[in-house]
Amino acid sequence: MGYTAVGDERGFNKLRASEIKHGRVAMMASIGLVGQHFIKFPFFEKAPAGFQLMGTGEGVLGFVVILMASGILELAWREREGFEPGNFGDPFGVNMYTEEMRGKELNNGRMAMISVLGIFVAEMATGKDAIQQFGLSAIGGQKVGAVGASLTGSSASRASVQRLVARKAAATADMAEAEAPPPPPPFNPAEQLGA
Repeated sequence: MGYTAVGDERGFNKLRASEIKHGRVAMMASIGLVGQHFIKFPFFEKAPAGFQLMGTGEGVLGFVVILMASGILELAWREREGFEPGNFGDPFGVNMYTEEMRGKELNNGRMAMISVLGIFVAEMATGKDAIQQFGLSAIGGQKVGAVGASLTGSSASRASVQRLVARKAAATADMAEAEAPPPPPPFNPAEQLGA
């Protein structure tokens, strides 16, 4: 693609280090985007999931804390000369820094970057967090569509459409109950063949 010239090892290493770093962040983000539906930190229990969180004081506070923590980590773990990009040694002593695991990390990081982007785009379009996009909102106890997407610019019209659909669904359910046939009589073994 022409991002680095042939023989530009320094430029390649810089891009590879960035790719690995972004992949690692995206892998953590993909878990966080799914986990935010189920797990809430203390003092954040009532905070909404997804982008809507940034409209609250808790969201801004959490963002600032994460930004400061990532800045400290960025300064603590620097790329070292003479090592391949992303090699920070074996800090946990698990002996998993092999050629095979490095390849898996690169591929999983690339997939995570695409996944996080997809979750972001779907949330902006629907206003639902990652779990609600799968239709599993009842698991976490949250209502689907309780808050419209604030970044799409159509949350007011979406809310009115959702209310209209809910009214029509309730009316259809009431009509179905009124027209339902009476339940069958209880089972009586004496009336069965051969009794």
